[in-house]
Amino acid sequence: MNLNALRKEIEDIDKIIIESLAKRVNISSKIGEIKKEMGIQIYDSEREKNLNSFYHELSLKFNLDPEFIIKIFKIIIKNSRNIQLKN
Repeated sequence: MNLNALRKEIEDIDKIIIESLAKRVNISSKIGEIKKEMGIQIYDSEREKNLNSFYHELSLKFNLDPEFIIKIFKIIIKNSRNIQLKN
């Protein structure tokens, strides 16, 4: 493969990542609505702890740096909480 083909492949992957994030935002919004209806707090420390363990395991499975992956998901989760707070 040449450089341009590899760059195109990365762009295709980036598109999938962005599409997946958009789906995640939509689901987070729905979760926020349900939490509001049920009177549940947005922040759930136990859930986030479990998610961090899940991300750590997945990162190892795919030979990625767990610290890097967890940093990315901290940003994603913070965005999800902000979306839920807007509901």
